[in-house]
Amino acid sequence: MSTKALGLIETIGLAAAIEAADAATKAANVTLLGYENSKGGGMITVKVVGDVGAVKAAIAAGSAAAARIGRVASTNIIARPHTEIEPLIHSLTRGKGVAEPAKKAPAKSAPKSKATPAKPAPKPKTSRPKKAAKPAPPKPEPAQPEPTEPPAPAAGPETPGEQA
Repeated sequence: MSTKALGLIETIGLAAAIEAADAATKAANVTLLGYENSKGGGMITVKVVGDVGAVKAAIAAGSAAAARIGRVASTNIIARPHTEIEPLIHSLTRGKGVAEPAKKAPAKSAPKSKATPAKPAPKPKTSRPKKAAKPAPPKPEPAQPEPTEPPAPAAGPETPGEQA
């Protein structure tokens, strides 16, 4: 990376960072390294590399585009960064990422057996216990009128055959 420049655009919010990255990569011949999300404050740093002139043009275009939809906290261009800070540049890179892959230790080969390994049994599907339905409140019974005594018969004969 010693012949290339590093450009940084620090924005508040992911939407502004994506807009900055899009505008920067379209404006000049630069490579997007990715982005870093800081802890708190919603600050996101977009990182690009390329020739010094291309990085300057990309950072200018990216920061202008991000400022239209959000807030740009800062920008920085480092022409020919030292090789010792390269791990810092590639650390915690998210997004597209051109970071060099970590060197892996050679894997130990296990003796191959002719038997095929048994597949783990699938986990049984469990459903959540259903919540008991709340009982409906009892309905009040309609009010019935108080029983009234039947009307008293008019004063007269007790039997229909008697007349006075």
